[in-house]
Amino acid sequence: MRVAIDGLTVRFGPVTAVDGLALEIRDRELLALVGPSGCGKTTTLGFVAGFVKTAAGRLSFDDRDVTAVPPERRRIGYVFQDYAIYPHMTVAENIRFPLEVARMARGDMRRAVADVAELVGVSDLMPRRPHQLSGGQRQRVALARALVKRPGVLLLDEPLSNLDAHLRVQTRAEIRRLQLELGMTTILVTHDQSEALAIADRVAVMWAGRVVALASPGAIYDRPASLLAARFVGSPQMNTWDLAEAASEFARVALGGALADVRRSARGVVVGVRPEDVRLDPRGVPGTVALVETLGRDILLHADVAGSSVRALVTPADASRLRTGAAVAVSVHPQRWHFFDAESGDRVEPLAPAATDRSGGHGGPVAAVR
Repeated sequence: MRVAIDGLTVRFGPVTAVDGLALEIRDRELLALVGPSGCGKTTTLGFVAGFVKTAAGRLSFDDRDVTAVPPERRRIGYVFQDYAIYPHMTVAENIRFPLEVARMARGDMRRAVADVAELVGVSDLMPRRPHQLSGGQRQRVALARALVKRPGVLLLDEPLSNLDAHLRVQTRAEIRRLQLELGMTTILVTHDQSEALAIADRVAVMWAGRVVALASPGAIYDRPASLLAARFVGSPQMNTWDLAEAASEFARVALGGALADVRRSARGVVVGVRPEDVRLDPRGVPGTVALVETLGRDILLHADVAGSSVRALVTPADASRLRTGAAVAVSVHPQRWHFFDAESGDRVEPLAPAATDRSGGHGGPVAAVR
């Protein structure tokens, strides 16, 4: 089922939670909405579910306007952040409840509950009550209850936030397996960017009620469309410097002769580079080690370089030679820099040097903004 949101605006008193949002979720796609707290992602999910009143906006399922259709008639499945399973009911009763509300025949109900319980792996838990379940088991029960009516659209609101790190990795893979197996259009709301990058077909980064980037996980990481997306997606966070500020001296030195071409791309430019693209290089820009953080497989180096604070991911072998206050030198491959318009935040591409035209003059540069 294709889902289209057009012109969604939601206000809570003087606060605009979502501002003119237009977004399409393709048939059988898993789209992840990510962004900081308060950016409007859960409000958007609530609009699709029918729980949120709007100032403006239209919702379509397969080109059918469902804006005024009540939630129970929208063919949606919803998994809440806190699971919202009923404590006085058994697992079987919790899963069966939506079918009872829909007045399904008892025989069909039994088969549907048994099928979905087997699908999500809770068949052996049917007689238990929620207090007898682990967090991961409760999440599976909530998912089974959302899926039992075979909805056209599955809505997941921070479904893994209450699980420990190990279970999150295991359960997100299970959610993706089920989504692919059932071919179900799914919208996942999460603040965990690694979760979104791992299982989504596309990722929409929201900020202040708007989508500031929308692309595949690979594209949104490798070529973020906006400075906000670049800073939000990626852990450790991308290094960024505004070339108009004194703290950007490292970027100015590292860019070298390319700096003039960068400056012609926009009136003001913010440059960025991901920590994994900053290399230890004895011929690079010299500085000193400020801090070394162990992240497990990788080591995060914080260095003071040419008056700038620089973060770099290095290997344990390289880190063994690094001590606080020790000399270090770093460089960046020219193709690993990212450039953004300082005013709009949009991604820009640096311009090639102006070429001489056939009349003997010089062609004027034109900014490539994306």
